[in-house]
Amino acid sequence: MQNANLTILSKRVLVILIVAGVIVTCLLFIFGLGGGRNNKPTSSNIIPTGPATSNDFKITNQDREQMNKQYLVSSLMNKLPYKGVDFSFDFNYDTGNFILVLNKNAVNQGYAEFNTFLKQNGVQSSWISNLNTYTQ
Repeated sequence: MQNANLTILSKRVLVILIVAGVIVTCLLFIFGLGGGRNNKPTSSNIIPTGPATSNDFKITNQDREQMNKQYLVSSLMNKLPYKGVDFSFDFNYDTGNFILVLNKNAVNQGYAEFNTFLKQNGVQSSWISNLNTYTQ
């Protein structure tokens, strides 16, 4: 009978030890202590959880000015193709270039008319970096 009690006691101790081992192992993995892994957040694994705040982006006045210029130039595309008296203005989507065609008999007048068109739209010609000019 004493051997039977020892066997039952040994089985209970063994079960308790196994359960305790499983619990400890689970806790080690849950709290990031298992496998020697480094679970500290790095810049590559931090995921934003909310909307961006003004502290996330620093936009200077120079940046704002440049974005405003780009917006005004891109807004010209809604008005193209445009045909004036001594010039025509269009955008080539294949090349990504603006196309200015001036009347070859009135080049100076064409430039003046083009600059007036730009000014009416709040744009200066120096802001258009991809402008190809031709005479016809």
